[in-house]
Amino acid sequence: MKMNGDSEIEDELKIDGLDAGRVLIVDGDPINVGLLELHLQKAGVNVKGVNGAIDAIHVIDSFNPDLIILNMVLPDMDGWEAFQRFRTITFAPVVMLAADATQKDVTQALMQGVDDFIIRPFHSAELIARIGAMLRRMGRKTLFKYLASQEDEDFLEQIMI
Repeated sequence: MKMNGDSEIEDELKIDGLDAGRVLIVDGDPINVGLLELHLQKAGVNVKGVNGAIDAIHVIDSFNPDLIILNMVLPDMDGWEAFQRFRTITFAPVVMLAADATQKDVTQALMQGVDDFIIRPFHSAELIARIGAMLRRMGRKTLFKYLASQEDEDFLEQIMI
């Protein structure tokens, strides 16, 4: 939410360029997958969503993601186990999501090799900014533009993932 006189822009970010990156979403909730896909596609990201770790393992080779968004709660295995399996088949950075994580969980995850950890609920613009930062560190050429229409602002304030 914007405050009067606040210079921070809370509008959605747009990742422009031919090499915006490929992001794989792994979440046990199809609604969460759909929302994340919607926001990332709107930001210009090539995105694919799956509803479990086993599906993700099958997709990783063909999709070759530059980054993986992994929810801790999955229908087919624990998020930690999924993360460990992903590390055996890809070097793609992993952003872990969780609704009820403690600071200890976050610290442990980062120490175990997770590249970033976001506690739900979060603003989609924050996730897009974090993805853009990781892609830049990987050498992806990204350019951010703010979409400052009132319609986007109202939509983003209503939906927190």
